[in-house]
Amino acid sequence: MYQPRESAYFMQFNLELSEIIIAKNTIKLIKKLPEGFSNQIVYLIKNSGLTMEEVSGRVFLTDRYLRKWKSDNENKLNVSAVAILKFCVGLNLPPVVCNLLLLSKGKKFESESGIIYAAIRDKYYSKEIEVINEVLKEANLSIWEEK
Repeated sequence: MYQPRESAYFMQFNLELSEIIIAKNTIKLIKKLPEGFSNQIVYLIKNSGLTMEEVSGRVFLTDRYLRKWKSDNENKLNVSAVAILKFCVGLNLPPVVCNLLLLSKGKKFESESGIIYAAIRDKYYSKEIEVINEVLKEANLSIWEEK
């Protein structure tokens, strides 16, 4: 399986860091995030330290799909909550940033499966995909595979 290098966000939001450091780094990132979903995606990809191909590999979404996100200036593209979660987890973004992206698209996690996805957002965002896939398998949800 293709495993691109870690994003720059991994060093800032790794769950091995203290909660205070993660919180301070989260505040710094939120203050720098521009308004609007597409602008936020552009900013997060640009500052991830990864190429577009590496981002695509880490988030299990195609380059083409991510380019659509980046160009959705009128916020008309329907993006699923799970796709946003894949993006956030793939880039090791903290839950608060993931929630901002979900809110930008009017999405939230509901239902029984939504509770599992919310747990992944909150507790597993800096874990390897194999760990996340084990959680998904245990919950009888589709695993995240290469696109």
